[in-house]
Amino acid sequence: MARVATLVNNQILVDRMMTVRKRVDDAQVQVSTNKKSQNYAGVAFDSLRLVSFENQRTNLNRYVENNTTAQLRLKIQETQVTSVEKAVTKFRSALVTFSQLDLTTVANPTQEINNIQTLAFNAMKDVEFLLNTRVDGRYLFAGGKTDVKPVDFAYTSVSGFQTTYPGTGADFPVTRAQQLGNTSLTSTTFESVGYALSNGASTITATPSVTNATFGTATFASGTSTITAGTANGFSSLAIGSKFTVAGSASNNTTFTVISNDGTTMTVYPAPTDEAATAVPTITPRVFAALPIGATITIAGATTGANDATYTITANTGNVLTVTPAPAATEALPGGGTISATLPNNYYDGDQMQLAHRVDEDRTITLGINATDGAFEKAFRAMGMVAQGDLLNNSGRVRVAINLLGDSLQHSASALPNESTSGIVDVQNTLGRNAVILDDTNKRHQDYMTFLDSRTADMENIDPLEAITRLQSDSNTLEIAMKTLARISDLSLSKYI
Repeated sequence: MARVATLVNNQILVDRMMTVRKRVDDAQVQVSTNKKSQNYAGVAFDSLRLVSFENQRTNLNRYVENNTTAQLRLKIQETQVTSVEKAVTKFRSALVTFSQLDLTTVANPTQEINNIQTLAFNAMKDVEFLLNTRVDGRYLFAGGKTDVKPVDFAYTSVSGFQTTYPGTGADFPVTRAQQLGNTSLTSTTFESVGYALSNGASTITATPSVTNATFGTATFASGTSTITAGTANGFSSLAIGSKFTVAGSASNNTTFTVISNDGTTMTVYPAPTDEAATAVPTITPRVFAALPIGATITIAGATTGANDATYTITANTGNVLTVTPAPAATEALPGGGTISATLPNNYYDGDQMQLAHRVDEDRTITLGINATDGAFEKAFRAMGMVAQGDLLNNSGRVRVAINLLGDSLQHSASALPNESTSGIVDVQNTLGRNAVILDDTNKRHQDYMTFLDSRTADMENIDPLEAITRLQSDSNTLEIAMKTLARISDLSLSKYI
């Protein structure tokens, strides 16, 4: 049967119809996806800018996600620091109330002391728990050692704590250096003029002396509770919280506790009796007070070579150590001999690294709030001073602890000039400042991401009304073309004969 349409004309019609069909298919995809094209070839003119905008948005989104994670950690840190503040404030308030008691008149002074020491120990455990906070497998207050508990307070009871720190000679650390552990003490540090080793008694005895050759004269003032050296920095070796005994004065031959010390003037407890400057007194510190039971001490340069060894302390009166093993021979350590010790770490196991966080391409902030921060360390040290043994005979520790707890909340350069300048208020300010930086930065990132989204949409998105209109037009054209092709294909000469 012959056709009116030739093969060429028929093929042209089919090609044109398929072109329309492709336009319909493309329009349908555009309407359903709201995109001009499914690849960059379809937006070739804007492809370079589009890729650049998309990369910028990806980077910004990554910063936002990282900043959001950092915000979570900061928020948890803020919560825990606030809890530490409450624990410190609560214990300090209880300690102030205790300090106002007259233990000579209360019905049961031992019970009162036990109560405040239990509160001190529990506060230490609370601080330990709060600073050992872990999020996503990371300890937040451990510096760079995020897999290690920052605070390692191994004691589970007051009695166990007081076994190591009986307070009668082996005292809880009175300085930051002692508290943080790994502090080397040498013959010079111990402020002793001689040492004697006893084989029979298994002891090492110090003969301490801070004489008027060091401090010149000493002036005692009851109104200010101070002792002032005639020589500048003559008292610099006496640490805050340490005890010493005065001998050879007219009215002050007793034992004092150092409340504060600028090197020349010490605030002490109890208050001394007024006494003019005199060169008579000898001040005798407790040389070995920083060494807890169980610590080790090393002798070198002894006359008897076998005495050069490391000894473990089993008892400590402050100037006499009972040790094991016993020294091999009884002798006085010669002038060339040395005695040294390394304090155990009883507080912080993290490191000093300050973790940095990049908030954007150009800015990095420090997020490292470690448990070693002076604000926390001072509070922990003050609590330990109270929780250790023999508080009844060392009531001066209470005043030291009250001052130290106050300084841990907010540092006072005039009251405790030698202490860390950090306070919990400062820590909270740092955390709050970092939180604001993160929040503001994220808002800027999100605003810019919104701008990029808008520009990207202009380049790759369609106008829905235009796309639907074009789809409807092309669909109608395709329908007419198909009907026309069908009609032409059906024509033949036989229908005209």
